[in-house]
Amino acid sequence: MRVSYIPPEAFDIVAPDVERHLAKSIKMAHGRENMESIWQLLLTGERQLWMFFDDDNSPEGALVTRIENYPLKKMLNLMFIGGTNIEAWHEELLNTLESYAKEYGCSGLETTGRVGWKKFLSKYGWNASYLVCEKNFKAIEEEENKDAA
Repeated sequence: MRVSYIPPEAFDIVAPDVERHLAKSIKMAHGRENMESIWQLLLTGERQLWMFFDDDNSPEGALVTRIENYPLKKMLNLMFIGGTNIEAWHEELLNTLESYAKEYGCSGLETTGRVGWKKFLSKYGWNASYLVCEKNFKAIEEEENKDAA
């Protein structure tokens, strides 16, 4: 397994695989972002693209990160991830990202995601610091309109 940072000049080559692997993760963003908006931010350098390849150089997954510049520290945020065979590449991925984050002056790694990530990441020294909850007004309005009909 190999984890690789993908530079912008290679985006055209990897785009179909990236889009396939990230589709489910982007759907979980509930309309906050789509693949087009992600590509735009990757092209500006505001975000970074990573891919995971098996021993035959076949893509197994993709990840989008962003360096978050908080007032008192920087963190590498793991934003969108998807792929197959996570057991084969997750340790190399986490080690690679930790090295990258340290190289760019980050104090650590962070992510938001499904509750299942809490159990998975806790094995690697991650702590669940908070839970993200949301209230989607459009969904509420659609439900109210359906009830009124």
